[in-house]
Amino acid sequence: LAFAEHTGAAVIAVSNATRDDILAHTWVAPAKVHVIYEAASAERFYKQVNGDDKMTARAKYGIDFPSPYIMCLSTLEPRKNLGNTIRAFLSLLTADPAPDVKLVIAGKRGWDADGIYALAYAHPERIVFTDFVDDADLPYLFSDALCLSYLSFYEGFGLPLLEARRCGTPVVFGNNSALRAVAADAGLPADPDDIA
Repeated sequence: LAFAEHTGAAVIAVSNATRDDILAHTWVAPAKVHVIYEAASAERFYKQVNGDDKMTARAKYGIDFPSPYIMCLSTLEPRKNLGNTIRAFLSLLTADPAPDVKLVIAGKRGWDADGIYALAYAHPERIVFTDFVDDADLPYLFSDALCLSYLSFYEGFGLPLLEARRCGTPVVFGNNSALRAVAADAGLPADPDDIA
């Protein structure tokens, strides 16, 4: 962005929220910042209906149980709010321990992730980590999930919301940043700081 400021280069922002941040934190001229939204690939992301293929993908990532699951997809780092996501999931189980549902956290380890693992490892029977998931397998995991939980504190865009929705999977999203526009009225907004 310093290069763009000094040279007058145009900047592409993936959302209006990102554009607003660029304008708030740099000297790039507003006329030089253009919003071009991302999109989920229609060729890759669509509802998968073959049960055997879905079970094969589940087994590949240690989701080797028949019960339904809530899916999270992100690098494990503080901005992604997985700590509160886990706390909310555990609160749900405390309120009603009967639901046969698990939490699947898909994504590679990022920075400052020890607290996330510590919370989850106290409940290994209900919380599963897959580590990195290949793009080719994501449609199967999305299609088999009850919903995608994507309660980040901040996103410049939030492509997993679109990918999950293309697979017919409902989304719960953090009501902030670009996520509001990406999810629009096709998801359930939640305050990422409010466990309830």
